[in-house]
Amino acid sequence: MSIELITLVLVLGVLFLMAIGVPLAFAAGSLAITIAYFNYGTPVIAIAHKTIYGLATEYALLSIPLFIFMATLLERSRIAHDLYNSLNKLFGHRKGGVMTVTLVISIFMAAISGIIGGEIVLLGLVALPQMLRLNYGRSE
Repeated sequence: MSIELITLVLVLGVLFLMAIGVPLAFAAGSLAITIAYFNYGTPVIAIAHKTIYGLATEYALLSIPLFIFMATLLERSRIAHDLYNSLNKLFGHRKGGVMTVTLVISIFMAAISGIIGGEIVLLGLVALPQMLRLNYGRSE
């Protein structure tokens, strides 16, 4: 197969699979493995399996669901509520005080974790509801 035909099949295939509701990761992955299988034969399946398994067993990826779990625990146990209330008493009288509190908390959490994906989820689950509860305007 020529590179032009492979490109056309991949682009149209991904668009078609996404149009029928297949998630992008599965559409792109299945098309890539199919095209590679037709071009190079059966060893491609073993190489793809080894690569996917190697990426899926990385211990660093374990921190992402654990950060989501930690954010849920902070929110459900009202620890985040109490933390924002106490820090709001310290910094709340200043303009942008709630933002300063959120920034300080995110700096500490980023220094502890080192994983940005879990940190974004944590701030989305914990900080946003607390900022809205403390009447921090969307325009500020």
